[in-house]
Amino acid sequence: MRLQKFYGKNMEIKNFRHVGIVTNNLSRSINFYKKVFGLKIFSNQIENDKSLGRIMGLEKVKIKTVKLKNDKTIILELLKWYYPKSKKNLIKKINSTGITHFAVAVKDINNVVNKIKKFKNCFISEPEISVNKKVKYVFCKTPEKVFIEIVQVLKK
Repeated sequence: MRLQKFYGKNMEIKNFRHVGIVTNNLSRSINFYKKVFGLKIFSNQIENDKSLGRIMGLEKVKIKTVKLKNDKTIILELLKWYYPKSKKNLIKKINSTGITHFAVAVKDINNVVNKIKKFKNCFISEPEISVNKKVKYVFCKTPEKVFIEIVQVLKK
């Protein structure tokens, strides 16, 4: 049985909006995503309206959000929290529960890898070709310690 038939049409996702990443160094993070992936700033604003706090279950919220996109859509939202401030976050491991990484497809993985190498402590390994020989891929860590899987589909 298809899930749509079981749950009805209301369960459908119309589209994917973005990935949100909290950062302590907004300018470093913006620089990383612009230089490595060629993303452009689409929106840069302070958000502190009461409805935002309510939906997060917080009394008072102030966040700077910078939305980055490629030529087609917003794909990343960087967030710098002013308040409430959180205690030092635990660094997420790749096998932690919850969201552990996001993946992007690129045309030329070697070009992207060379750009990322300019940033310190980002790589876990060198790119590998998958067992089925369909993709070349690598994981890296962003300045915020978020894992990105970078994938290049190989031609047959």
